[in-house]
Amino acid sequence: ALIDASPVPFVPVADLEMPAYYDSEQQSIFIRTGLNEEQLFVSMAKEVSAAVFDFKHNESREASEFKSYCVAYMVSSRYSVDTRGFNFSRLPKELAETDTQALKGELGSMRDVLGEIQSEMYKSMEKNKPAKSKGTGTINGGTAYERRTIPYRT
Repeated sequence: ALIDASPVPFVPVADLEMPAYYDSEQQSIFIRTGLNEEQLFVSMAKEVSAAVFDFKHNESREASEFKSYCVAYMVSSRYSVDTRGFNFSRLPKELAETDTQALKGELGSMRDVLGEIQSEMYKSMEKNKPAKSKGTGTINGGTAYERRTIPYRT
């Protein structure tokens, strides 16, 4: 579902120093092969966030680095991925020195990107959901009446 939420393609790479990296010039997210599911999800969430900030909010990777990290935390938390690896003990200097109104704006942009990613993930999961079986009321499973198994008296 994260793949469908990304505005850019993913490129698997065997020798990447970090788990994943969004490159705005190449408009691709490079993802290191061999990651476990948790590492893969968290790193993809962060880089998809960076791509969304770049594509839809016109923010450079450098400007959105911490916000992408925050969105990755929120997405991971939402989908029950372990978040113990996240560390928020220090705010970046730019945010620590920001006034309240500007900070609200930054939080709002994080909320917007989170919403965009979740919306696309939801659409993807709904599209890929297996069709519901009809069960009751159909000839296949059917009610006792439809299966002609209702006991009757003579």
